[in-house]
Amino acid sequence: MIRLQYLFMGMAFSLTMLTGCLPEDEPVTPFDRGSVELAQVEMDPSYRYQVFFDLSAGSVTGEVDKLNWDLRVDRNEGFPVIRLNSSKLMVAARTSTTDLASLTDRNGLSFSFDPSTGATPTAISGWEDGGVSFVVDRGFNTQGQLLGDVKLQLEQLSEDRLALSWADLSATDVQNLVLELENERTYYSFSNGGQVVSIEPDLDWDLIFTQYTTGLFDGTDTIPYLVTGVLLHPEGISAARDTLYDFADITREVAETMVLTEISDVIGYDWKEFDFDQGLFTIDEGVNYILRDAEGFYFKLRFRDFYNDQGEKGAPLFEYQLL
Repeated sequence: MIRLQYLFMGMAFSLTMLTGCLPEDEPVTPFDRGSVELAQVEMDPSYRYQVFFDLSAGSVTGEVDKLNWDLRVDRNEGFPVIRLNSSKLMVAARTSTTDLASLTDRNGLSFSFDPSTGATPTAISGWEDGGVSFVVDRGFNTQGQLLGDVKLQLEQLSEDRLALSWADLSATDVQNLVLELENERTYYSFSNGGQVVSIEPDLDWDLIFTQYTTGLFDGTDTIPYLVTGVLLHPEGISAARDTLYDFADITREVAETMVLTEISDVIGYDWKEFDFDQGLFTIDEGVNYILRDAEGFYFKLRFRDFYNDQGEKGAPLFEYQLL
């Protein structure tokens, strides 16, 4: 990955000047920010793939089938945070039993979903309360077929070790294993007997193009709903949504006036909308995004299309520029 280097200008100060007040920020040699770049991400018309993109590199740095994982364990001060794979519309319910083997149905349970903002509590919060059992609905595959329910218990053994017990909901034989939390985020799949899986790319990334679950109000209640959009990296990157400026008029100085947030779905999905008359997604090109990556570089970004050259959906086309 090409990293841009700031070169500090040397100044010939006298001894008297050195003892005075220096500017808070030293001047830097200007460098070419480059032109506006155009990029397209292919998620498949079924939205099967989660695609990782790095702004500094200007490229896709990884791609994964969204069906490859179920849980993400985030290392955190205190108890780890357990997150569902919301790209499959997963939900979970806390039960009143501590006997995992005897739990065989979901009758009377109230299910919830993880907030798309990346905040807590999550659907599996409170697992540390002494043997609490959960039922996890694994959601749907890309054909709309149910993936089934599992029952789950978790216990923290140490700062970087987590005991996990689970089984298919109707089963009485429970599997027990220990997760070694060696990375900031550990991914686990209930498929093929259960396994830790590699999901994130080894290379840096800023954005993930993916389906995800969010809450929509149906007039009576807030219900989980599957949308397709962009989420931020969980660490280091922040962004803001802008509708006041023309894309061409956004400069570094403008970007520095923006109030940025690390809310995961600040870019989200509503840069597009579905036109029922045409039967197509249309793009709101008046929506811009300002981003600051983990290295402190600013970018501006806006979307231009949601279809590839073959007319297939799930291929966001966007332009961006280093500021």
